Amino acid sequence: MPQKPTQIGWIPYLNLLPLRHEISRLSGGQHNLVCGHPRSVNRWLAEGVVHLAPASSIALFKSKQLEMAFPIGIACEGPVQSVYLGLSRQHEAFYEMVCDRQLILRERSREALSLYNDDMRQAAVAIWAATKSERVAIKAPDLLLTSTSAASAALTKVLISLWLGADAANLVFAKSAVSVPIESREVVSRSSDSQPMELVIGDEALQRRHEFWKVLDLGQIWFELTGLPFVFALWQTNSAPHAAGLKYLITEAATIAQARMNIEPQDYYPEILPVAGDGKKIDLAGYWKVIQYKMSQRHLLSLLLYYSLYQQTSGSESDDVDVERFVRWNKTWIGVDSVAHK
Repeated sequence: MPQKPTQIGWIPYLNLLPLRHEISRLSGGQHNLVCGHPRSVNRWLAEGVVHLAPASSIALFKSKQLEMAFPIGIACEGPVQSVYLGLSRQHEAFYEMVCDRQLILRERSREALSLYNDDMRQAAVAIWAATKSERVAIKAPDLLLTSTSAASAALTKVLISLWLGADAANLVFAKSAVSVPIESREVVSRSSDSQPMELVIGDEALQRRHEFWKVLDLGQIWFELTGLPFVFALWQTNSAPHAAGLKYLITEAATIAQARMNIEPQDYYPEILPVAGDGKKIDLAGYWKVIQYKMSQRHLLSLLLYYSLYQQTSGSESDDVDVERFVRWNKTWIGVDSVAHK
């Protein structure tokens, strides 16, 4: 009896379009893609609705039943363009404060990473200790979070905590709201005297960038602080059996797509090129140049640092299960002893 097609969770964003094209081409369209926003895909994977997915990187840490499938994901090394905090002119003082803090935090982060080498947990503790007692004498804007992404929201919490201190960051998040539907946003915006800063992700971020006075690109911010790429999503499994050869198929598809979208991006263009809200065509070739599908050990180190800093924001510590998972992930990644054993 032939094996049933693997149910694959899928995020139908432009950053995954080249990979989807190659998976479909190499598999002959045999695998069923179940599409939804990142948060929905995370939930489906945890509940067993789908067996495999490029899910939010934070889902791997929050859901103990999920496992890293293979070192393929969605990452960037520098500006990602499609994940940012959008600011208005009234946020100018906040923006200037962030720019100043970034210079200080960069030095402290690089010092900690140099001191502790590949021990990301200890580096995170050192970074947090160097900043937790600091307070910034500035009122932070209200925050409007997207309801669609867990990884970006978690990264936002880490960064605001490093910029403002834990107490001020907790207050910002306690007062934060979740973004309203796009069709209602203009009405809400006009009725408000004080504009919030917005966390915007995905295709919507590409379409709405012109609306903001400045944007704080989270991929760029992370790279400035750490010198490491940021991993927004990672292929994960809920341990349900999937078709033999699927790992090879997706790895091969990622290898081809990452190469071709840099050299021949037009091969992946949709029939109708996407247009931003200001009427200008979205530069897909430029956007895809910053996207990485294939992960290296630097991506794993970045993931561990991200998770360790996120733990600091919640006051939790790694337990034995976390350490065991770190070891297992590293073996999945590069097939050697864990970089996270210390």
